[in-house]
Amino acid sequence: FPSHDTACSDELDLLREFIAFWVEAYPDIITGWNVKFFDIPYLINRILKVLGEEEANKIATKIAILERLGLTQEEASLILA
Repeated sequence: FPSHDTACSDELDLLREFIAFWVEAYPDIITGWNVKFFDIPYLINRILKVLGEEEANKIATKIAILERLGLTQEEASLILA
């Protein structure tokens, strides 16, 4: 997917745009410095708080995403506690 900028009016709009991108692209590789233990858990928890579980489940269940990053269910549960 080519890189592009998307103007968002607020956090709600930003999170919805991110979910739309994720659903369309569904990336095989997610990379970052501390993506396993901070970025993805933070993003999921923020989507849950701002948009709710139904929207968060559009990108996958919390545990499934963290397991996809190589964490065990126990590790994922600790991060999302």
